[in-house]
Amino acid sequence: MESEGDLTKKENIEERLSAKEYEKASEELIKQFPLEWQEDMHDDLVEIDEDDEEGLKDFYLALKERFEKRDDAIKQKFSAYGKEERYFKDHLPPGLTKELLERNSKEYQELIKDIASDEYKKAGEGLSAIVKIKEAGEKQEGLVSRVCFKNIVRYENYKNDNSIKQELKLQNECLKIKIPGNRCRVPKPYYYYMDKYTHFCAMEYIDGGTVQEILDEEKPLPEGFETDKFFNDVLEYLEEMHKRKIYHRDLHKGNIMLEFKGSDPVIIDFGKSIDANVGYTEDPYKEGGSYLNDIEALKGMRTEMISFINKKKGG
Repeated sequence: MESEGDLTKKENIEERLSAKEYEKASEELIKQFPLEWQEDMHDDLVEIDEDDEEGLKDFYLALKERFEKRDDAIKQKFSAYGKEERYFKDHLPPGLTKELLERNSKEYQELIKDIASDEYKKAGEGLSAIVKIKEAGEKQEGLVSRVCFKNIVRYENYKNDNSIKQELKLQNECLKIKIPGNRCRVPKPYYYYMDKYTHFCAMEYIDGGTVQEILDEEKPLPEGFETDKFFNDVLEYLEEMHKRKIYHRDLHKGNIMLEFKGSDPVIIDFGKSIDANVGYTEDPYKEGGSYLNDIEALKGMRTEMISFINKKKGG
């Protein structure tokens, strides 16, 4: 049995590390974080003078606290999950057939591990996930060509959102919405994988830009863009979602896209969405927190887009 002195000694062991040992301990701890965070963490570490014991100690302790909070969040979110994976067979495009997916299931699981590598192009980043795409390689034709991969990296935020499974299930429900003459839609889900440590999915890649990217002029406004048609289509689609008691609840400018071909609207990111058919929901925007009202958020975007276009025209 450990004595009180032994316990105290254990608790205070970090107080006695040298500057070099703090640096080494930090480097080892950094390896436990997602790959996409590691470069920035290393950059922050090397900025500290190698003889600055207090600075290196503070860095290590802050890093350790962040790791412990993240580890705790992982346990809270994932402890109940066993391994689960699913293919959305009805939506798989040519070259991404059920047989190919089944044959390459292990390869998909390997993608979970290296999705943060440089060969993947970052398509977007949210509070809980990083979204990346990868062009097809010679040996991967059909498997990852123009597919969007969403990998959960910030579990402390994700624990308050829908699981990957719930998110793709809601997208799948929204795909059933068919309105004559309306071109608004959601990305097709292809695949998800979950276990105690990793949540990851693959879905249709949308070749376009978000409303936010258009307003920031990071992406071009497609030629022939019709403001009224675009926003009326989104409004009509949302109203149909609401009839089915599905509410997006996070409809900011980064979650509506314009496809470059045709300027069709695409609603993305159902991480905070709710199916009010499941359980009693008096106010879907207050259930489980406080969320954006879909219609009000859309009105604000429309106003901003009209003002942006008028300025571009010199009005």
